[in-house]
Amino acid sequence: MTDSSMDSSMDSNVPTVEVCVEGAAAQHEALTALLEARGAHGFQTDTVFRAYVAAPDWSESDMQAVQDWLDAQAPEATLYTNTIAARNWNAEWEASVEPQHIGPFFVRPSWSDAAPPPNAYPPLVIDPKMSFGTGYHATTRLVLELMAEVLLTDAYVLDVGTGTGILAIAACRAGAERVDACDIDAGAIENAEENIEQNGVADRVTVRHGTMQAVPERPVDVVLANIHRSVLIDLMPEFAARVRPGGTCICSGCLIEDAPAMRDAAREHGFVVSAERTHAPWWAVQLTREGAPAVAT
Repeated sequence: MTDSSMDSSMDSNVPTVEVCVEGAAAQHEALTALLEARGAHGFQTDTVFRAYVAAPDWSESDMQAVQDWLDAQAPEATLYTNTIAARNWNAEWEASVEPQHIGPFFVRPSWSDAAPPPNAYPPLVIDPKMSFGTGYHATTRLVLELMAEVLLTDAYVLDVGTGTGILAIAACRAGAERVDACDIDAGAIENAEENIEQNGVADRVTVRHGTMQAVPERPVDVVLANIHRSVLIDLMPEFAARVRPGGTCICSGCLIEDAPAMRDAAREHGFVVSAERTHAPWWAVQLTREGAPAVAT
């Protein structure tokens, strides 16, 4: 579910191989890691997963390795490639990007001087590198839509899998007092820190490399997690341990067909479903924590 720009290491003087996978929506996160290890530097996902790699860095053995992985993990998927003539990828990508107005949030890249509409928060200036989260992917938009319905004034927020840092920055725009953000990807940490700095919220956001275990255990008002169904379900006990009674957990990165399993996992750990949003094939949920605090203060 990554909506990242092309990496600067993509040489505009050589052809590019576009690696496409259809029918493996649940494996997009794993495919990203798999293709990154084989030299891919840009990813797009919707109904089709697409990764881009310089032609000299792609071989028949790479193709076979990906096919073998799909045979084991997603046998219904179809793998194919396209060869694209040499182009200035970053220039083309930048030219195609337009500001996004999502509820009260206004997202734009640094090279745009577009002004936010009336009554919107100050812009979220997001320059993605290899990290997830520009506001263009539906899963990110769904979180922002749900955040618009949550009181974030003076809140303490935990952003799990921060990517570009867009959700942490959005929380600050909506009035959050403190945000702890974490990501297991070192490149994402660097990108998030750059975006947080250029948005002027570095005094309120702390970014940590690692899982939730890297974040000090203290009660939080809101958890934001745009990851993947299996990871979200595995983390549900930790969300329950961190969110204070009456607090909120917003989860995205799930397919519509994942909703029943997510609702069951949430209820099992003391959450109730407060709101849901869909943007086919994606689904997101706002959960409210019930019960006694699980973290000592």
